[in-house]
Amino acid sequence: MNKPIIIFGTGELSSLVWKSIVDSKLNHVAGFVVDTQWYDKDIHMGLPVVSMDQIERVFPAHVYDGLVPIGWSQINGARRACFDKLTKLGYHLSNFVSSYSCVMSESKIKQNCIIFEQVIIQHFVELGKNIIIRAGSNIGHHSVIDDHCFIASGVTTGGNVHIAKQCFIGLGAVIRDGIKVAPRCFIGAGAVVIEDTEADGVYVGNPAKRLTKSSLEVTKIVTT
Repeated sequence: MNKPIIIFGTGELSSLVWKSIVDSKLNHVAGFVVDTQWYDKDIHMGLPVVSMDQIERVFPAHVYDGLVPIGWSQINGARRACFDKLTKLGYHLSNFVSSYSCVMSESKIKQNCIIFEQVIIQHFVELGKNIIIRAGSNIGHHSVIDDHCFIASGVTTGGNVHIAKQCFIGLGAVIRDGIKVAPRCFIGAGAVVIEDTEADGVYVGNPAKRLTKSSLEVTKIVTT
C-alpha cells in the first residue's frame, strides 16, 4: 500500500498537484511542509501545514512519502534544494502521473516526477529525478531528460533528444530530433531549437538564438 504523501510548498503549483492527486484517488495527501522562514499559516487546502524544522516530529519519514511540486525559480535550483533536503532527511519522494496522461511501459521514471494530464511519454524515454512535465507535452521516443528539469505545457520534442540537468523548456517550445540541450538552459516560450545549445544559455525565437543573459539571471524572481 502506498504511504500517504506530504507536499512541499503551498503555492499555486503545489495546490494544483494536491487537487490532481485528490481527483485521481490514487493516493492520500496528509499535509504540506514549507521552509521555516516561509511558515505563515497552519492550514492549506484544509490540511495541516508544518515548517521544515517540525517535519520529522509531525510527518516521520517511515510513515510518509514526500512530493516536491514547486516551480523553476533559480533555473530549478529552488526545487532541487527542497528535493535534497527531504532526501537527506530520509524521505522517499513519490511520483505523480496523471491518469489522463499516456506513458509507455518501456519508459523509465525516477522519483519525484510529476506528469500532468494529456502528456505523452513515448517508447523508451528515460526521466531522471525531480522532473515536472506540464499538460499537453509530447516527449519523443528514446529521449532522455536528466534530473531537476521543468517542461512547460505544450512542449514537443523529436526522438533521441537529450535535455541535461536543471533545464527549463518554455510553453509550446519545439526541440528537433537528436538535439542536445546543455545543462541549466532556459528555452523560451515558442522557441524552435534546431541546434545543440550551450550550458546556462537563454534561447528564444524560431530558430532559437542565444541571448546575452544567463538562465540564472532570467529565473531569479520566479515564485514557487
